[in-house]
Amino acid sequence: MFVSVGVIDSREFKGEGTVEALKTHVEENLKKYVDFARGQGIPATYRLAVGTDPVEEGEKLCLDLSKEFPHITFFSGKILFEKEKWYQRILHNETAFALQKRLQWTGQMMVVVPARII
Repeated sequence: MFVSVGVIDSREFKGEGTVEALKTHVEENLKKYVDFARGQGIPATYRLAVGTDPVEEGEKLCLDLSKEFPHITFFSGKILFEKEKWYQRILHNETAFALQKRLQWTGQMMVVVPARII
């Protein structure tokens, strides 16, 4: 199961249909992951949400999934930079941990997996 949240920001409010375009973009990306997994013989599907707070929307998606799949484990990525700047931590690394904390508070398991960026 692939899960993603499209984040609505000020850019999405500049014209009619931009939120729908964001949703379409997120859905197209998810479909690529699903197609890859299925190509490897792994059953796969996706769920998505669009909102202004990725942690809140992600939590809702995950909690809904945990009702459907009671023994689910969630995975999220954390970008690792070789020489991290102070602003990269704010922009890239807090979402996964904030979501992990919320899910753990509700008794759900979430593993944060590092992804190296050089």
